[in-house]
Amino acid sequence: ILNNQVEKPPESYRSIKKKFRADDNILVARQEIYLKQNQPKKAIDELSSLITQQPDSSKGYILLTNLYLKKKQPKEALKVLDDGHKHIPGDPYISLSKADAYHSLKDEEKSNRELKLAFASDRMDFEGKMRLLISLMSDPKNKEITPVILDLADMLTITYPTDARAFALYGDILA
Repeated sequence: ILNNQVEKPPESYRSIKKKFRADDNILVARQEIYLKQNQPKKAIDELSSLITQQPDSSKGYILLTNLYLKKKQPKEALKVLDDGHKHIPGDPYISLSKADAYHSLKDEEKSNRELKLAFASDRMDFEGKMRLLISLMSDPKNKEITPVILDLADMLTITYPTDARAFALYGDILA
């Protein structure tokens, strides 16, 4: 992306790829260039290639999902995420992305279910759960504390009964 020459980098990346083999950072950078060039199909192909090369990593699934969500195609995003769950069952970040996709479809029941699945996962650490709750609380769309936020805060205190931060956040939610 030297000197904003977005036409040339994909070719440069191809030559790097031949010499050093494919790298997920190269694929991600190329898809970003394709998006800047208004070539979403090629960007989708790059991310699909990332998924093919690393089916057990959530990175490709989530990036492709975000692309589909930006293009206002949540049903396509859900197809990608369903495939992701087949390869990485119980991945909390795929569940979070599914929550976003269902939210785009205005299906709050399924969105909330996916939020709870992500939150229940032991693969999401305490800090991640705290950040998620804080982001939900500070989201301007949540003008009031929703039942799912209360449920997640309750889950946090049950999962981490000796961590005062969990109870402090729960108290902030109730206040």
